[in-house]
Amino acid sequence: MCPGVEELKRRKNIDGLVRDLKDDDAHVRRRAAEALGKFADAASIKPLIECLSDSDKDVRGWAAFSLGKLADAGIYDSASVKPLIECLSDRDEHVHKWAAVALGKLVQPVAEWLSDCEGDVRCFATIAIGVWYGVVDVSVKPLIECLSNSDKYVRKRTGFALGELAMAGVYDASSVKPLTNLLSDNDKDVSNGAAYALGKLANTGVYDWASVKPMVKLLVDHDRREHWVVVAYRELVYATSVKPLILDFQTCAQNR
Repeated sequence: MCPGVEELKRRKNIDGLVRDLKDDDAHVRRRAAEALGKFADAASIKPLIECLSDSDKDVRGWAAFSLGKLADAGIYDSASVKPLIECLSDRDEHVHKWAAVALGKLVQPVAEWLSDCEGDVRCFATIAIGVWYGVVDVSVKPLIECLSNSDKYVRKRTGFALGELAMAGVYDASSVKPLTNLLSDNDKDVSNGAAYALGKLANTGVYDWASVKPMVKLLVDHDRREHWVVVAYRELVYATSVKPLILDFQTCAQNR
């Protein structure tokens, strides 16, 4: 730790640490960005958001990390959502990792934000929710509404996001019908996303027999057969046919 930053940290001098975020020495900026995550002070948020576009990858990474730590303390600003989402495509793995973690802490505000966003911004927000699927207590209703969005990229990413959330045990049975409808979407990527989500939902025990027929149609359509569809069909068949048979067999064996 740089002596100057260490002293500012010891004194809990937030203003001084914020000033160091502008230092010409990247090492000083990194340590200042790291240190600010240790103090629950809203004054750090805007300067840290600005650091997400710093020329130094470690500064960007520590800025994202500290924004996540502040969010843990209930301190955040919706202005951080878009730059954090943009960091998901950063070439440095630590930058996009900590951006994803930070967005995970903000996932509920992001979900609520969806209803006020359009086009690519809305699409990126659905990606963000899907990326960090270790979260809990998340309402997926705003995402379900996105399944009928006119933007095909939004529909596609929403399907995959719902699938990722289902893997974490976060789902809503009301998503099955609109997802099933998307299996016949004109865009194959949209139908793939819907198939992916339906497969993951089936694994949780949430499914509808009405999904089977359009899923089969995708399988026999050579122009649209994709890995996601094959896997989803297998998961759906297992949930609707094989798993019940196994459970029945286990019940019979226990009653003997």
